[in-house]
Amino acid sequence: MPKLKNLNGLPNNLAASYLSTLGYYHGGYMADWINYIARNKKIGIITIDILNKRVEPKEAQIEPLLAHLDKLKGIIYKELDNN
Repeated sequence: MPKLKNLNGLPNNLAASYLSTLGYYHGGYMADWINYIARNKKIGIITIDILNKRVEPKEAQIEPLLAHLDKLKGIIYKELDNN
């Protein structure tokens, strides 16, 4: 039987997966890359669209931030299928 609790926890699971030590990309973890691009480009808010594989603003759309979005999309679809 589907569990709403599992779906409610999905955003936390996605963030934990993206920011975990498994989210390493050529010299840094995702949190490092987010911090780097935000400080370097003086960006206050970065929005990551998993389903459309986009990062806003455009100057924050760098390969390290896009590298693991397919994996996160897979997590979303798997949870929806399971629940």
